[in-house]
Amino acid sequence: METVFKYNNYRQFLRDYYAEKKRTTGYFTHRYFAQIAGFSSPVFIKLVIDGKANLGKKSIEQICRAMNLSASESSYFENLVWFNQVKSSDKKHHFLQNLRALNEQYEVEVLDTEKYDFYSKWYHSVLREIAPNTNLKDDFAALGELLIPALKKRETKKALKLLQQLQLLQKQEDGSYKQVKKIVSTGSEVESLAIRDLHIQMARLALYALETISKEERDISGLTMGVSRKTVSSIKEEVKNFRERIMRIIAEDENPVDQVYRLNLQFFPLSRLFKKNEEGAHEQ
Repeated sequence: METVFKYNNYRQFLRDYYAEKKRTTGYFTHRYFAQIAGFSSPVFIKLVIDGKANLGKKSIEQICRAMNLSASESSYFENLVWFNQVKSSDKKHHFLQNLRALNEQYEVEVLDTEKYDFYSKWYHSVLREIAPNTNLKDDFAALGELLIPALKKRETKKALKLLQQLQLLQKQEDGSYKQVKKIVSTGSEVESLAIRDLHIQMARLALYALETISKEERDISGLTMGVSRKTVSSIKEEVKNFRERIMRIIAEDENPVDQVYRLNLQFFPLSRLFKKNEEGAHEQ
């Protein structure tokens, strides 16, 4: 099976490890795995693999010993456990940086670092749209001034270098840029830390637009509504379909790009579940 360094989810690593041991060693069971790891409960590891229990400092050490992980593998596994289990973005960032440090030290692949780098800054996707559609080439100061809010020259230069490294932009012989792919989608489920952070940045930019951009240049509106749980699923599906229709419109647009917009789709609960629902909605 793959080394632990290839995994971005420790539960999947444990699941694959168990499956491999079960395949090659007939007597290897969840009970046996728990026994050699020193756990009193014979089902504890299975509960962890199924996402019904978490690991702590001591249990991490026990599992690492049972799996005969090396010092570097154990360090990676421990940081991966915390990265997967902690809730706050700040803590996730801390453990992600630990994982990336291991990447540099042991020259192994850590998580999906390219995706993380691309989504870590809101302006990466904006410059990816602007650079191929202007004649500014490497005039980093002028390119940065096109963004709202404006970007500093050094930040623009660094971002364009990254986009080339990720092969999202390609530099032509005349110094201009070309997009390798027209659309980059995060998919329907937003789970990665970088994409979550991107949504936070974009939400803040929406507030900035509300305060600085005229009504003629923006459309910010919303609904507050009472719904059933069944309707929530229907609305989510409708939002997904709408997003896909917008992407098709963009893909079929043959007119030259002359501006970059952001479309935020936000649908979230403003209350906990309650027994009696009252119909109705009003515009905000």
